[in-house]
Amino acid sequence: MEFHQQKGELSIEFRNMILKSIKRAEKRGTEAVTEEKFCILFQSSFHLGMTVNELQFEVWTISLPVVVTVHGNQECNAVATVLWDNQFSEPGRMPFAVPDQVQWSELVHMLDVKFRSLTERGLTQENKQYLATKLFGMC
Repeated sequence: MEFHQQKGELSIEFRNMILKSIKRAEKRGTEAVTEEKFCILFQSSFHLGMTVNELQFEVWTISLPVVVTVHGNQECNAVATVLWDNQFSEPGRMPFAVPDQVQWSELVHMLDVKFRSLTERGLTQENKQYLATKLFGMC
């Protein structure tokens, strides 16, 4: 466990966490396993003060979405599911409720940010036009 004073963040690294079993929901239509999202519930209780009964806190939070895959060939679709959820979720939503469709401008912005995070440069206008052509068949 590590507290980052400047950011005011507490972080924990789970080095030996293993998923032993999973109970999947029944498939709805053509839904793939890479579209099924889960979360990890983190909860703890702690005491502040000299006696156990002074100040007791029960805290909890859920993780960002997690997609469970069984084969490496599912990784791209799983990353896409998590990326979509992280980008297009609304504050205060029901967990993992996201729109099925978004405007092209929002989608290309997300792709640009992701590309920039991986390559340290954004998509060019030509790149964006190429993607639009592939998606929409535009010339």
